[in-house]
Amino acid sequence: MTGSFVLVLAGAAGGADPSTVEKVITAINVSAPRIDACVARYTEEYPQADGVAQLQVVVDETGKVSEAQASTSLEGARLLRPCLASAAETWKLPPPSKPNATLSVKVRVAKGRRFKLLTPKEQAQAAADAQRRAAEAASKEDEGFVNVGTFLPSGW
Repeated sequence: MTGSFVLVLAGAAGGADPSTVEKVITAINVSAPRIDACVARYTEEYPQADGVAQLQVVVDETGKVSEAQASTSLEGARLLRPCLASAAETWKLPPPSKPNATLSVKVRVAKGRRFKLLTPKEQAQAAADAQRRAAEAASKEDEGFVNVGTFLPSGW
């Protein structure tokens, strides 16, 4: 099961072209197994956990993460935060147009969730698929059922 994740680019991102955004997302997704391992270890201890961890990173002019912090209000996350920050420190990103660009990634923390950032194309496709599924579900909802309000005579 994939989670929903938000990527916010600052500094270089004001005018980041779509191919740069895609390269950043691809580079971050390389660390998905490490992020999944952090979340899995945490949810072993807290199986009912369902929340978000926020990763904040600073990227130097070469594309290397020079600073990484993770924050969350989840209970007992003393090991989760440094684990996620360590995973972020491995990112090899495209060089930003400005030094010390910042990047923020929200990671859904819940048992069974898998980390994957979607590219803009994948996000558009996922939204279209969700709309199609909702429309199909709505059209099937009425199949085989009688609306009792119009079937029964008044006064029953």
